[in-house]
Amino acid sequence: MPSYSNLFSFRRRHAEPFIVLALGRTGSTTLRHVLDCHPALGCLHEPFNPDRRGSRGRITDGTTLRRELRELRVRACGFKHVWDPDGWPFPSGSALNRVLATEPGQRILFLNRRNVLRRLVSVQMSAQAKAW
Repeated sequence: MPSYSNLFSFRRRHAEPFIVLALGRTGSTTLRHVLDCHPALGCLHEPFNPDRRGSRGRITDGTTLRRELRELRVRACGFKHVWDPDGWPFPSGSALNRVLATEPGQRILFLNRRNVLRRLVSVQMSAQAKAW
């Protein structure tokens, strides 16, 4: 059985970097789980979400974002990134989502839900239930 370090090394050498860029409630978590099952991929779960960052704090500038991206690429080929047009998960009004999406050398898979009203209702239900 291969060790985890060998698996991560294999992933870094053989797969193109990617981001699953998604609006909330579009099925991105399910897609992330499916991608993570592939032996040549690794797909992290929302590494820039403030709730998941803990003591590392919120990213507020492009230099820090690019440094974090380099560090993430060592651990996995890709990651899921849920964003909102107001800037979240970065500070409100921030252009860091654009910086992330336009970083060279990566593929972007953009997810959206065809029925916008259903997505918005789902977002509101999740927010009220505090269950994402």
